[in-house]
Parts: sequence; structure tokens; C-alpha cells
Amino acid sequence: MRPTSLLPRGKAERRLLLVFASCALLPLGTLAILSARAEIVNPAGDIRITLPLAILLALCLVSLLAIRRIHRRLAPLERLVEGTRRIAERDADLRLVVDSGDEFEELAGRFNAMAGRLGAQVDALTILIDINRDIHSAVDSEGIISAVLSRIREVHPCDSVALTLVRTSDPGALQTFVDHGEKGRAEVVDGPGFTSQEVRQLAGEPHHQLLEMKGAMPRCLEPLACAGMVQCLVLPLFVKEELVGLIALGHREAGDVDRERIPYARQLADQTALALGNAVVLEENRLLAYYDSVTDLPNRRMYKDRLKQALHYSRRRHKLLATCSLDIDGFKRINDTLGFDGGDRFLREVGKRLGTCIRFTDAVARAGSKSYDAAISRLGGDEFTIMLPEISNEHDGSLIARRIQEEFTKPFVLDDRELFTTVSIGIAIFPFDGDDADTLLRNANTARHCAKGRGRNNYQFFAKSMNAEASRKLHLEARMRQALERAEFSVYYQPVYEAATGNLTAAEALLRWDDPDMGMVRPDEFIPVAEETGLITALGAWVLQTACAQCREWEEAGLGEIRMAVNLSGHQLRVPKLVETVSDALESTGLPPKRLELEITESTIMQDDDLTIAALNQLHR
Repeated sequence: MRPTSLLPRGKAERRLLLVFASCALLPLGTLAILSARAEIVNPAGDIRITLPLAILLALCLVSLLAIRRIHRRLAPLERLVEGTRRIAERDADLRLVVDSGDEFEELAGRFNAMAGRLGAQVDALTILIDINRDIHSAVDSEGIISAVLSRIREVHPCDSVALTLVRTSDPGALQTFVDHGEKGRAEVVDGPGFTSQEVRQLAGEPHHQLLEMKGAMPRCLEPLACAGMVQCLVLPLFVKEELVGLIALGHREAGDVDRERIPYARQLADQTALALGNAVVLEENRLLAYYDSVTDLPNRRMYKDRLKQALHYSRRRHKLLATCSLDIDGFKRINDTLGFDGGDRFLREVGKRLGTCIRFTDAVARAGSKSYDAAISRLGGDEFTIMLPEISNEHDGSLIARRIQEEFTKPFVLDDRELFTTVSIGIAIFPFDGDDADTLLRNANTARHCAKGRGRNNYQFFAKSMNAEASRKLHLEARMRQALERAEFSVYYQPVYEAATGNLTAAEALLRWDDPDMGMVRPDEFIPVAEETGLITALGAWVLQTACAQCREWEEAGLGEIRMAVNLSGHQLRVPKLVETVSDALESTGLPPKRLELEITESTIMQDDDLTIAALNQLHR
């Protein structure tokens, strides 16, 4: 091995090596000068002692220098390995310091540059994850828009931000939300929708554009131009490959766009579009879950939720609250006349008219909304409810009821046809008539049924006696069903005599009920319950069959051709199988049709004129 190959680059190391080499060769020089004497004394002995020492010293020196040189080579490698390990542990703040003047110093510089880029990417991705969490945790579009406008500058620095969306209620219009920063202003601008040329331009590749704020540009970017922006990064928003809006990042100076951060801004735009698409789906599901599809009013679930909140507030503030339950008198006639589509349009008009009866102060508005519709709900069919929070006294409920009745004296106009109707209203007051939503609503319904039973087109406040009456009706219904199965009903007959001859000419069948526990129950008690529950159909068919059979028995007993009169309820006239029921009774008993009289009241004809006349014509035929 050549000695020069062992010499390190450092000058100090070279001088040190020369000094040690000189010291090692000094005995050999001395040996050469004194060679004559050495030959005389004992040269062989001196050489055997001095030469090994010199060689050993030289070997030690070379080893020392080799170890030092290896250490200087391994130290940068150790730093590089440590830096790689710390980057793998997501610590990108490490910077290597290598001042060797060789390839290791160059490698350390490149390593530091790579670590800086990785650190910037990690920071950007961390911010993106945090913003995405805010976006996807927002419960509606407003929350998503607020999160994007307030935090997008952390991903891509800019002077102004504009987020434009196609309005779901009007696809031909845009709504632009503009944020000019902490020292600027925020505004909402409505404008016309995207033109076909703008759609083609924004939907093209790549999915971002750098636009100069001059000349032709989307009209929704005009607020940024008016704010002094000269350049704009435009990021289109797509939901299921459909352009639904854009995000625009404005800059006051040309060339301020950080191109390395554009991918992160594009990723945030994609996440925003996804969140907005999900928000639309959630809003649609919310509408289905909490709003009536016919009238767009809150449904039963929404109303009960709002009523619970209002009750909690009234309980804490010691305020009164009224719940009004109302339905349309004679709605079935309107539905039968106009059909289901016409009935739905009529219900929508009813909802709008109820809204005109309610002041904003009468309503519990939705959070962030100044609309009365949260106080008015459609529970189903023709049944509506109105919530009146913070009323001064019970008299306020009657004021609203009279206002509604007065408004309903005006005709409804559908398809150039005027329709007139009235409403029956029941009112329950918190805390007198109930302390929770279910009880209050149930008692309001009870009062409404009472109002309907007292002639319709009126309102009634709930009273505890109504609950007693409702409980009795419920008990009567249950007992009547058992009485039908146990044959506890009977038919009494009122005879009709001819005054001139004194002969028996006719009889009127009268239904009676002798209950084992309650005794004789009056017809005016159980007949209305039977009509409300539909039991009148089965009872009426049984009475017809029994009365016709009795008339035949009297004839066979020699009493002559006696006519039998049977009362028909208005509910029976609306049953499609009434004619079939009468025909079956006559055929099974053999009673001639001329011997059967069916009696109806004048009020029955007046309530359902068309249906009643149609049924009477069928019976006549």
C-alpha cells in the first residue's frame, strides 16, 4: 500500500503524520551515521532492538489515522440514518448539518430540501383533515359554506374567497357567498345561472383555472373583481359529474398564486362538493321525516319536537301556552268532489290561509328562520294544529280561533270553482290542561271532537268533563263489540194502528241494548258512538235482518200484511254495500220489498246530498 493513500485531506493530519514518520526513521538515520562504530561494537544487536520499535510506532500511527478517517466518514452517515428515522416517525422539522466539503455535505443539503417539502405536505394534509372534519360535521349547507370560507386560506393563501352554488329551489339562479377576510366584508349575492359556454369551460380539463379578472369571466366572479382582485384561481364543484358551483380564490397581485398548493385546494374543493351533495340528501330526508309532503308544513313528529321545546321554555319562564287542534268540516265531500289531487290542492290552500291568521309573535320559529310555519302543522288527513306560545291568558286562544273562523268564511277558489267550508277547533292550555306534549295534544283533540259534536263551525276549550265523556265513549265502544258477539242487543217494535178501524197496519223497529253491568243504555248514547266507530254498519245489518224476519213471523201468525219501518243512519247511506245488505235481508226472509220502509232524517240528506240521492236511487231501482 502506498503511504499517500493513507493520508487524509486535512493539512493538520498530514503534518502530524510527517512528524511521527520522522521520529520513527530517526534511529535508522543515527544508525547510518554511526555505522563505523556500530560495526566495531555490536551492530546486529542495535538493529534488532530499534527496528521493531520503529515499525510498531509507524503501525500505531497509521491505525490511528485510519480510525480517525473512518469516524469522519461514518458520522455523516449516522446523521442521515437518524434523519430518515425521524422522518419515518412524522418529524419533518429535522435539519442535518454536515460541513465536510465533500459529497456527504451535498447529500445532506438534498436531504434537508426533501424534509422541508415533506413537512409542508404533512402540514397541508393535516390542515385538510381538520377542515374536512369541520365540513363533514356541519349539519347543513350553511355550516359547510361557513367552514370553507373561514378556513380555506389555511390551505391556499389568498385575499378573497367566493363560493358559488346553484340554488336548489331555482336551478336557473346562482347564490354567491363572498368573504374578504377579517378586515374585509362578507356578502351574499344572487345572480343568473351558468351559461352553456361557462359550463363547458368549467367542466373541461384541468379541473382548475387561473383567470385574469378582466374581459370575459363568469358573472358570479364580479364581486371579486369589484373588490380589486386581479387574478383568480377557480375550482369547479361537481356532484355526480354535474356542475353545482365553484370556489374562487382571488389575489390582488398577479403571480401570487402558489402553484404547489393548488392540488390541496383542489382536494378541499372535492371534499366540499361531496359534503354539499350529502347535505342535499340529508335535507331531502329531513323534509321527508319532518315535513308534510302535501302542504310543506311540519308533520306530527316535527310539531311534537317543537312543542316539547316550547313547553320547556314556558315551564322555565312560567308562561302560558295554547295548542289548537282543528279539522275541516265536510272535507270528505270536497275530496269526493275534486278527487285526491284536488283535495291535496285544497289542503295546501288551507295551510296558506292558516298562515295568514297567525302573526309572527304567535309562532315558535325554526332556529335561524323568521317563518310562521313551525307553529302550524298538518298531522294527517284534514287535521291541523297551531301552537301559540307565551299567551297572556286563555282569552288569547279564543281570539285566534275566532280569527281563523272569520278567515274561513271567505271562499276557496280552485279551478274557477268557489268552495265554502268551516272548521272545528279544540283548544288546550298549558299548564292547566296538560304538562307534556302528548297530554296537551290529546286534550286539544278531545276538545275538537266536542266542538264537532256540538254542531261544527265552533271552538271549544278543553274541560276535564270531556275526558270523562271520551272515556265513557271508549268504554261503550269496547262493550258494544262484546255485545254484538254475545247477542246482547234486541229489537223492540212500536206498533202503528189505523185510527178509523183500529187495525194494526205497521210497526217501527227500535234497537235497544240491555248491558249486564250498565243496565239499559239509551240509544242517544250508544248510536253516536256506533256511528263514529263504524259499528253502525254491522248493527244496522243485524236490525234489518231481525226486523224483516219478525214481520214474516207476524204474517204467518195471521196478523196480516204489516209494514216494517227501519231507521237508517247517514253513515249507512255512505256504505257502498247498503243496497246489497237490504236485498239480502229481503231475500233471506221472503219479505216483499213493498212491506219494508227505510226512514232517514232531513239532516242526513242535507249533509251528503249527492251520495244520499245516489243511494236512494239504487234502493228505489
